[in-house]
Amino acid sequence: MSSSFGDLKTFLSHRAALVEYATPIVGDRSQAEEVVQEAYLRFAQTTDGRAAGIEQPIAYLYRIVRNLALDWSRRRVLEQRQRDAGPL
Repeated sequence: MSSSFGDLKTFLSHRAALVEYATPIVGDRSQAEEVVQEAYLRFAQTTDGRAAGIEQPIAYLYRIVRNLALDWSRRRVLEQRQRDAGPL
């Protein structure tokens, strides 16, 4: 089995749980779907040819989702503050 196929299989088997994990962080299921897709792209890029170096790929995938979801939430708060402040 190739590394990329293994990465995809790992992702697909945990995708629904990852979306459920990200939803409360971002507050929106559709945005959680976006976060999980971005996480897969980063996961696949990172593990491409180096999957053996990651001891716990599922935990690593969850960490990527968490970090992206938190980044998205922070960005959303910052954008809301800028909108509330209005034009200068």
